[in-house]
Amino acid sequence: MLMSLFIADRRRRQRLALLVTALLALGLALAARAQTGASYLLLAVSGDVQLGASGQWRRASTGMRLGANDQLKLGDRSYAAVVVGGARTVELKNPGIVTMSQLSASMRAASSSVTSKYLDYVVNRSTSNRLGNNMSNLGAVERSGMSPMPLSPPKNSALAEASTSFSWRSMTGVKSYVFTLSDDEGNELYKTTTADTSVTLDLAQVGVKPGVEYAWKVANARMAGMPSDEIVFNLMPEAKRTEVSRSVSELQAELGADESAVSALTMAMFYADQGMNDKAMREYERAIAIAPTVREYRLMYAEFLSSLGMGSYAASILRAGGITPPTKGGK
Repeated sequence: MLMSLFIADRRRRQRLALLVTALLALGLALAARAQTGASYLLLAVSGDVQLGASGQWRRASTGMRLGANDQLKLGDRSYAAVVVGGARTVELKNPGIVTMSQLSASMRAASSSVTSKYLDYVVNRSTSNRLGNNMSNLGAVERSGMSPMPLSPPKNSALAEASTSFSWRSMTGVKSYVFTLSDDEGNELYKTTTADTSVTLDLAQVGVKPGVEYAWKVANARMAGMPSDEIVFNLMPEAKRTEVSRSVSELQAELGADESAVSALTMAMFYADQGMNDKAMREYERAIAIAPTVREYRLMYAEFLSSLGMGSYAASILRAGGITPPTKGGK
């Protein structure tokens, strides 16, 4: 009787061991399948970037989808941005070879729906075959070149801070400028003459109220009667500022503190979606400063500027990257 119980118990332990082994094997298989099935998308490339697949190398290009066993080989001064699973990104800048399945250690998961939403915007714009086709007014010359070009805040900006800097492009030979801030009825709230190309104001102190439209313009002091176009803006209401601040904190926590061009573009997309065009401009310019040779990033910024009527500035951004601005009609 005891012997029978012993044998039965041993068999149960053996079956349990076999079950545990089978479960472990299944777990490893599922993990391997998940890794193999992960999607890898080339968000942007610049320089000498080669794709290695099935033992052969060929030039990599934006929008390519890669497998877990595929490799990227970067030459000197080259760049590649890879999106994994639609929610994680990594930027490659160092020369060498990397296998897609090895990237996970250097990637950060983006669990937030907010982060995923704006990263999707970046992916969709960067990989679109129509990127750069929506810039029909790049040849426009503001006020025939007789007045300074307003830069920031651009038109229709929702400003989050009462302390704001208004800036414009300098003009050759011009020694001073006239800056004017008016309400929606054309009444001047503030006016000054300066040799600088910017003016910083506490908007509350000059009578600007949240949720109301105001406008600013600038002129060559010697031709004050020919100012720039008026740039309309508003100061964001407190409730909206609080809501945006929470979203910004969430995005920044997930994107991390590293200087990543993709992170900057994600923030640019978020700010543009909130109507915070001044902050969107700064994030686009930060992305370009981090990855100045990436054609797609400059085109994305130029399209954004063009949508704000800043065609000449958009053209200068493209030319600085060696890109010929499209002619009228976006062709």
